[in-house]
Amino acid sequence: MPLTLFLALIAALLLPTTASAGTRAVVMVSGGGTVTPFTTPSLACKRGLAAGNSLTALRTALLAKGKQVYTAPVMMPWGTVSEPDPQSFGGFGDCPVVLPEQMTIMSRVTSTPRARNWLASCTICTTPTG
Repeated sequence: MPLTLFLALIAALLLPTTASAGTRAVVMVSGGGTVTPFTTPSLACKRGLAAGNSLTALRTALLAKGKQVYTAPVMMPWGTVSEPDPQSFGGFGDCPVVLPEQMTIMSRVTSTPRARNWLASCTICTTPTG
């Protein structure tokens, strides 16, 4: 995990929740060959780990602190996020929203422009019900 992402997540955990928390969000992006489904504060996978093996625990902790948490869809190889084998490490399934390939980040490539494009085009992330 890049140091800047790690520090941002630690800051999000430590900062108190304020009245303006509804206008800000934490967007988590995994990497290193992981597979992560798209989640919102109110929508996550119903079977297995809600946000995949690398982000479920952190997402749960941040939601418990009142943060608005989203996980970006991440897949290896390229394509839309598909459910891993239920018996695999970190399996998840029955996800309510699967974003298209154009909004999915490839997990083993440095894709800063792709991540910025994802954030800019994610209208779901800016809706009040998320």
